[in-house]
Amino acid sequence: MKRAIVITVIELVALVGWLAMGGFGVGPALFLLAGLIGEHVVSSRLRGGLGKVVALSGSEAIIWVLWLAIAGVNPVAAAIFLFATMFVQHNVELSSFSETPIKGFLFNRRSLDITALETVGGAVWLALVQAGRPVIGAIVLAGTLLFEHISQGKKLGVLSNHG
Repeated sequence: MKRAIVITVIELVALVGWLAMGGFGVGPALFLLAGLIGEHVVSSRLRGGLGKVVALSGSEAIIWVLWLAIAGVNPVAAAIFLFATMFVQHNVELSSFSETPIKGFLFNRRSLDITALETVGGAVWLALVQAGRPVIGAIVLAGTLLFEHISQGKKLGVLSNHG
């Protein structure tokens, strides 16, 4: 539980800071990337090496930036994009960090659940920020990220106990 809280705080600061910086441009992107690298270092314990952590963090940062760009045009399309791309991202992360084949995660209920949590959290967070309620948005995002990280930890715990 402590690890899930730490991971959540790191990701929350990265996402909220990135959006507060405007979400686009080199500065916000590097801030987001640095935060996601920190999150993945803690969550993965560097299984697979730093290069893999940086690559996974970079792909997640790209997803968030593209999501924000799409949300500016069509929030529903943005939510669909976030769900689809984060589903792939979560499966690659779980596979990589547990050092098990990705096929064990595809269409797995927990993989779908954690992706739905992050998608709903992201969409509600952005809507609340745009409505002038960034603190409430951050609280919603924090709650959904914490549940996501607890669930991911359980999934990885199950795998490491059987691996």
